Amino acid sequence: MQQPSVWLKRSVSIPQIELRRNGRTSTCYDLHTHTEYSLGLIDEGQAIYQSGQVSHVIQVGDLVAINADEVHACNPSSMHWSYRMLFIEAAYLNELCAETTQSLRFAQAYWREPELTLAFNALFNGLVDDEPTLVIESQLITYCAALWKQPTQTAQVIELAGLRRVKDLLQEQAQAAFRLQELSELAGLTAYQLVRHFKKAYGLPPHAFQLDRRIQQAKSLLRQGASLSEIALELGFADQAHFQRHFKRRLALTPKAYQQHFLKAENL
Repeated sequence: MQQPSVWLKRSVSIPQIELRRNGRTSTCYDLHTHTEYSLGLIDEGQAIYQSGQVSHVIQVGDLVAINADEVHACNPSSMHWSYRMLFIEAAYLNELCAETTQSLRFAQAYWREPELTLAFNALFNGLVDDEPTLVIESQLITYCAALWKQPTQTAQVIELAGLRRVKDLLQEQAQAAFRLQELSELAGLTAYQLVRHFKKAYGLPPHAFQLDRRIQQAKSLLRQGASLSEIALELGFADQAHFQRHFKRRLALTPKAYQQHFLKAENL
């Protein structure tokens, strides 16, 4: 029988985020609080989630969202359960997602939506793999935008000129490692505004737009016969495995398989 397990990690790229994975545990918790915002996903079993004075039965795929300093407890309703958590320092997340001076609050206690489950998996896996800060912060903003209780505010016109400056920079320097803060300053927007409005304008958030341009350049280099290690280094990927993983996600082919199609054609 598989034994209960606990795994913890502090993010390398964003040290304000801590990850936790609990596998097949029957441990119960008293009511308690965290100073961080907490996001959790149920991977196995069922649990009773008490948020304030209200209890919810949560199951596989459900996303739990806990505000900082909110009293809560999650305990298994069956023999065991498995789950993953992200603990995000409140000051950091409030600054990252700031669009008004109002405190950030999750709109509800939990969600049962497949799209949010997939997005949580992408965010969690990116943190496990130590993806760059630009990638993680962009994912975090996009994800939390769907969870926040939207404050009442006056409509604001976003100038496209700032977005175009960021777009041009990412196209011209696709290999460079940018921080979200410097891109938002270039656009004259908050980080939260940049990620949301850049995606509206160009179909992808900044990090994904830059990665897409890297893959386009990689295809050209592969057709010219460059090695995978050379391409990974030239285009700013962390390593060859990082390059291969993202290439395959977009083309459903490994870089080597893609390259071989063109090398074979030249030899005919």
